[in-house]
Amino acid sequence: MDICHTIKKIRNNISKSGDGVFTKRRLKFKNNFIEWTHFKQAYLWDISTNPFPVHHKLTQEHIFLTSENKMRNHLAEEVLNSEMLHLMKLYKSSLGDAGTKIDATIELLQQTSVLIQNFKDSRPITDSSDERIKQNHDVLQWFIQWEKMIKDNSEITNKEKHLISHQTREDIISSIMGFEEMCIYKLKCSNASIIPSRVNSDVIENIFCQQRTLHNGANTNPTYLGYCHSVNSVILGQTSISRKSNAGGGAGAQLNQAVKANKKVQWFIFEE
Repeated sequence: MDICHTIKKIRNNISKSGDGVFTKRRLKFKNNFIEWTHFKQAYLWDISTNPFPVHHKLTQEHIFLTSENKMRNHLAEEVLNSEMLHLMKLYKSSLGDAGTKIDATIELLQQTSVLIQNFKDSRPITDSSDERIKQNHDVLQWFIQWEKMIKDNSEITNKEKHLISHQTREDIISSIMGFEEMCIYKLKCSNASIIPSRVNSDVIENIFCQQRTLHNGANTNPTYLGYCHSVNSVILGQTSISRKSNAGGGAGAQLNQAVKANKKVQWFIFEE
């Protein structure tokens, strides 16, 4: 139930979509295709046309992906959020009649932007009838209808190529339904509230990233003693969400920059 990981997988599926020889997918919604070139063209149009970019956070790291950039949470979120949706709509207007070719991409962005906005919201959910839960459910229904639309289309032979991967579709269902069920159960059993922005595995991923790369080199098989030393270094020397990890770099890292992890988890320091 990690929406950050799910958003990355959606972005990665889109990045593989196109009409090139080496593209693995050709995502299709209704009569239009969802292609990564739409994002590239919108970005290039933005920086070449507007003196002040519409999407000011968008950089080449977001568009021209490397194996390292693909792992960064904030790069995926910022290319699928409401700012990107706004940019894509403006880019469509600039194309005139030819702008209909990116209608499917805009349709997808309308769904992902809702998920990102709701799951990054720091306002607590205190009632199971909260509008954000309904919005998330509507997004889930959109993805289900998309899958059904492709599978019911007899003209499409390679149906999986026109859809995001089966694993990603399962993750979307798991993330949205899992969060909804958790809210219903928790609010029914207690008076506690749920803050959507805290429902993720960023802190755990932060630990793993630093264990793998920031200490002892890129060691995938550390010894027990080496692992203990690294955990102590991470706890004492890093914030709860480091900018250097896959989960860092976005708004979450900035909010946690002043909070030292050793104040929260000082009891978990390993002793030799």
